[in-house]
Amino acid sequence: MPLESHFIHSPEEEHPYCHCPSLLKGRRGELHMVFYAYKEAETKQAILCYAETRDQKWQSSKVLIKAQSASLGNPILFESPQNTFHIIYSSIDNGYWDQAFLNYTSFKVHHPLRQPQRLRLPQGFLVRHPPLYLRGRWLLPLYDERTMTSFLAEARESFTDWKICYEFPDPGIIQGQLVPAADGELLIFFRPIRDNDTIHFARSRDSGDSWSGLIDTGLPCPQAGISAAAQGHEISLIYNHTKEHQRFPLSLNQSMDQGKTWQEPWHFDKIRFELSYPQFFFEGSDLQGVYTYNRRMIKHVAFNPKESEISEVSMQRQGIARFKQIHQGKSLFIIASGPSIQDLDLSRLDRRMTMGLNRSFLKYPNSYYHCMFDQRLFDQYQDQLQDHRCLFTLEGRPWGVQMENRGAEGFSDDLSQGIYTGYTISYFALQLAIYMGFNQIFFLGLDLQNTSQKTHFFGFDYHSANHNNTEFPKMITSFEKAAQYLKDKPVKVYNCSLQSQLHVFEKISFDEAMRIS
Repeated sequence: MPLESHFIHSPEEEHPYCHCPSLLKGRRGELHMVFYAYKEAETKQAILCYAETRDQKWQSSKVLIKAQSASLGNPILFESPQNTFHIIYSSIDNGYWDQAFLNYTSFKVHHPLRQPQRLRLPQGFLVRHPPLYLRGRWLLPLYDERTMTSFLAEARESFTDWKICYEFPDPGIIQGQLVPAADGELLIFFRPIRDNDTIHFARSRDSGDSWSGLIDTGLPCPQAGISAAAQGHEISLIYNHTKEHQRFPLSLNQSMDQGKTWQEPWHFDKIRFELSYPQFFFEGSDLQGVYTYNRRMIKHVAFNPKESEISEVSMQRQGIARFKQIHQGKSLFIIASGPSIQDLDLSRLDRRMTMGLNRSFLKYPNSYYHCMFDQRLFDQYQDQLQDHRCLFTLEGRPWGVQMENRGAEGFSDDLSQGIYTGYTISYFALQLAIYMGFNQIFFLGLDLQNTSQKTHFFGFDYHSANHNNTEFPKMITSFEKAAQYLKDKPVKVYNCSLQSQLHVFEKISFDEAMRIS
């Protein structure tokens, strides 16, 4: 399976930040996920959210639990043989994670949630990965946020009655994940609590009653969550493969000999935002999982690890149809290259969905999507463009998601049938944004005028020197026609270049755009 992906957002605009997903595949084949969402501080007024698939399509998420006086977080989701879904999560009345308590609730699909109960476990104990059912008991990995030590707890008859049954002697390892492996062996993988440290694991041959000492994988981990899955002797680790204090890229590494040796990592998501707290499992030969994407959404992906040498560029050749309405009802910042973006602090976009155009990556290299169809720029910036995770362009270009060029004048609402250029990449991007489902679109740097010193934010390009008289009037006409086409559609387009010569879209400042997006 080539890499497939989907984004899941918070159900409430007042809780825009998302983190810490937990995913499972139900016994009936559907996917279920819980995560938490918050306003600004992750330990203040956070809520628990739930999303599911129906007919293999993700549905909009919904609020699962909202507490009046507590902040909720770090949920885990698991299913018992009675087709009941169980959730363990933390609640904080005041303070930080070391002041949290663990709670439990359960539900059946399309039935009300049962009244949550506080578990009789010490304050400061947290969970990250779900329990396993082994030899008549459920075995749950725990860790103490106060001492940074890890434990196992067991439950036999009731999920409200967990008892500590094992303490790992080594401090500084947390968020254990239990992984059944070949030959009856049970593994547990840990992330470290310090930078410049590595992922460790231990082995058990008696279903978790006793454990080996810690084994160092040698794989770096920058104080970030990890996930592990096994298929026979093959172990897959998903983690941030970096020695820097950052949570990107997100990488896959595999061991074919049950953890004795590890291969070179494959960075399957390289965008320079936070990509963290993955949770993955095998389904047949495919891996699928979820992870925090920029704290603004949860990303679900599925792929076959044996195809991991496929580059992101070749994945883009799957076609435009898979992008239709994938961001329905969301906001997008489109970054053009006009002089007006020179003095903007674009790092403020790090928690927004962005689409870069042409050479905008020289100012802001972190845009999630990018658009370009000028062959001259493909030749000039080959290394930068090939490294971008998702590039959109026209047929006949060296790489990227390619669309048929239907000419300059028109507006396409079905990009599988082609796209119009409107004489500018910005017009191309507007059609793409609407096709993707964005209904609030902010243009930055759409100046459509040159100054005596600059044609772009980066300086003077002689190819554009005469555009005030030749190209800009045609571009303005294209946007005027687009505005007429869009006036009765549920889409709002803003121009955040106050000095722009384009007046058909409402002009607002960058500050105002950040406030309302």
